[in-house]
Amino acid sequence: MRKLLLLALALLAPATVAAQTFTAPPAASYQSPKQLVDKTPGDGVIRFTVKRGGIAANRDAKLCADYRPRFLYVRADLACPTLAVSPPPVIEPPVVVEPPVVVVPPVASDVDAALFANGEAAIQNRVIGFGFSARGNIGTLYNVPAPFRTDVATGLRRLGILADKDDVTLQGRAIGGFTVVVNGVRASNNALAGWSQIAGKFVSPFNWRGSTNGVDVDQVVSLAGKELTLDVGFTNRTRAAVVAGYNWSVDPDQSDLHKTLNRVPSAGTVESVMQNGAGVFYMSTSVAGAYAAYTGYNTPQVLGTRMEVGASRNADDVVQLVFPQMLIQPGETARLRFSLGIR
Repeated sequence: MRKLLLLALALLAPATVAAQTFTAPPAASYQSPKQLVDKTPGDGVIRFTVKRGGIAANRDAKLCADYRPRFLYVRADLACPTLAVSPPPVIEPPVVVEPPVVVVPPVASDVDAALFANGEAAIQNRVIGFGFSARGNIGTLYNVPAPFRTDVATGLRRLGILADKDDVTLQGRAIGGFTVVVNGVRASNNALAGWSQIAGKFVSPFNWRGSTNGVDVDQVVSLAGKELTLDVGFTNRTRAAVVAGYNWSVDPDQSDLHKTLNRVPSAGTVESVMQNGAGVFYMSTSVAGAYAAYTGYNTPQVLGTRMEVGASRNADDVVQLVFPQMLIQPGETARLRFSLGIR
């Protein structure tokens, strides 16, 4: 059954047929016995023939505005139907109840922290300060600005570990850092010792993130008293289980004195006694299976010789805290915690 569509006639100028001028008489509508085709597809105009008194004339009709071109039509009207147009509904804006604003006063803290434009970071409190290279290891490559304290008495404006007026990493240099081992492949970040193998950056003065051999490393530090605590996560981004190892290395020299008495008082702890009563540097963890080791000056990237509980050496050593290997499944994260500081 052919669908009837309403059209408005837009009668053009009189057409000439058989040498006669014919004007179509008024009519409410015309019915075509066949479908009417859009005259020029897309313009909404159709052509049909009107017969009156035996005389035929072609007429064009414009589609009503609410119809679409390229359709077939069987009926044409002189006027478009009047369409009842309903006003658009009024949509009230939703009533939003704002929750009360709770103003939390800042927590009082004596910790200064900054992330510098060169990618390095520093944190300090009233008694100790730590500087970090952009690789996440202890010791800045560049001078640090105020308010961070440095060993200016010996001309040092870089920052390693500064406590009680003495820098405890050699000449402020970054002989303090870490090594990550993934399936036997080692990568170290000890910048001024010449090792920057793990890409990463600080996302805040307290959080360094990097990645090596398919394992993401997330290092978060906190400072209380003379102790820095490091929480480190290792996330396996590969499709297979990996065996990961980790150790931290520090050369605990004073600014002008290089030898220290390095000893292991208990499992998971290594101490370095400073000369002239400057204090004791230590690294310690409660992770089962962790042990202390030592290696030579400026060789923090190698795995050193294990030191058993009770052992001691008076030497210019790099001391290490070595963690047991971790089996990490795909997508899983292994975490460990340790601390270092001065007492």
